[in-house]
Amino acid sequence: MKHLFLSILLSSIFLVSGQAQNVSSYFADLGNSDWKTMALKFSSEMEVCVNDSQEFMTKAEAVQAIKGFLSDIKPISGSELHKGSSKSKSTQYRVGQLKTAKGNFRVFIYLEGSSSDYEIVGVLFNPE
Repeated sequence: MKHLFLSILLSSIFLVSGQAQNVSSYFADLGNSDWKTMALKFSSEMEVCVNDSQEFMTKAEAVQAIKGFLSDIKPISGSELHKGSSKSKSTQYRVGQLKTAKGNFRVFIYLEGSSSDYEIVGVLFNPE
């Protein structure tokens, strides 16, 4: 019985840590022009900000906007710089840098929900 409990506990720890790692990997994914993994977690309605354009859009519109933006700037690499969450842990943010052929961008990803069950509600790209 102890072995079963230990197995379940370790499995749940790996699942939760795997989810958190996935959020951190979004910056590397963006650096490889891979928006598809991140788009799986997009909320049905979300905010997208590219340079000076800030819009609330549907998931499908957000996918097209980010896909077009990445195609235009030709990413080279991406990395996470900082992360944080609200006291209640119901909202989180991640800050990263995206190096591209057209300069560097500061990327902000905003999430709502728990670390194991979250949605991306905002993605902002600001030139550095």
